[in-house]
Amino acid sequence: MLIGCERSGQYKYMKKDLVRRDTSSRKCGCPFKHHGKPVVGGQGWMGKLMCGSHNHKMTKSLIRHSYVGRLTKNENIIIADMTKSMMKPRNIFLTLKKHNVNSYTTIKQIYNVRSAYRYSIRGNNIEMQQLIKLLEQDQYIH
Repeated sequence: MLIGCERSGQYKYMKKDLVRRDTSSRKCGCPFKHHGKPVVGGQGWMGKLMCGSHNHKMTKSLIRHSYVGRLTKNENIIIADMTKSMMKPRNIFLTLKKHNVNSYTTIKQIYNVRSAYRYSIRGNNIEMQQLIKLLEQDQYIH
């Protein structure tokens, strides 16, 4: 098992665009690595520190950290219910913050959950196909 810093490596661009947009990334090529393997007898692990130094300062806050900011199942249900009620994302965000003051959730995560919820309802249909399906289902003239 190889354990490394989350900031190791370089940012990989997803698309080969002609015009590269300015993006920010946590990746900075940090050399920290720790190698671990199970002992032959099966009684624990043996670790070896490959490189123990970081080339960046440690973060003081966990804001925008994906692991800490993840949403619970209850929060996902709250977001789905509020999305059904046509609530704005900022109101959903404020409600979640009111329930859990120590939450590190960002508004981007709210948008992602809303999008996933809408996709689960719509399936593979595009938005226009879904609209026509609902019009036919409720017997509207279109």
